[in-house]
Amino acid sequence: MRSSLTCPALRGLVQSVERVEKGLPLSSELDQALLHGTAIGGARPKAQIQAGSKKYIAKFASATDLYSLAKAEFIAMRIGALAGLEVAPVSLVRAMHKEVLLIERFDRVPSGGGWQRKAMVSALTMLALDEIMARYASYEDLAELVRHRFKDARATLRELFSRLAFNILCGNTDDHPRNHSAFWDGQALALTPAYDSVRNRAPATRPHRRR
Repeated sequence: MRSSLTCPALRGLVQSVERVEKGLPLSSELDQALLHGTAIGGARPKAQIQAGSKKYIAKFASATDLYSLAKAEFIAMRIGALAGLEVAPVSLVRAMHKEVLLIERFDRVPSGGGWQRKAMVSALTMLALDEIMARYASYEDLAELVRHRFKDARATLRELFSRLAFNILCGNTDDHPRNHSAFWDGQALALTPAYDSVRNRAPATRPHRRR
């Protein structure tokens, strides 16, 4: 399934990703948009896109990809939604003959002609860990925090366990505490939709049979 959503800026951003990977300079505007304009984080090239009344994070292909990671993440997210998980809406579009994954932002809401940020906190912060200690984060500790500080703890724990099982089944080896977050309303926490659910290993190929 592919989205009909298109954005002219995507073509320029795809070209900019290619220039970055080749070590070529960008214009100041594109450098700001692609590399320094956001705090999205992550290792893959991405940017923020606005189309109509919605905002998206656009994830682009990389020259080092062994297979289409954009398509793999789109499929994993859609399967997660069909399996009953609460996941961020995703679309798959093409620009410059390359696939681009668009993830609808759930942390921004229209407000008075502009945008309002929804307060969020990552599991890394909730567990009082820094980047060096992130590998010590555990679902067990996160579940204990859910019991004491989250709204509707029982339903949240069920959703969290379902995401754990789904990450195992889809081969997600990048399941770290920054990929789990919660909304904060000043009194209690509520789990955000799932994101960054993607198979991180190339599909196995069948060995060639000699005749």
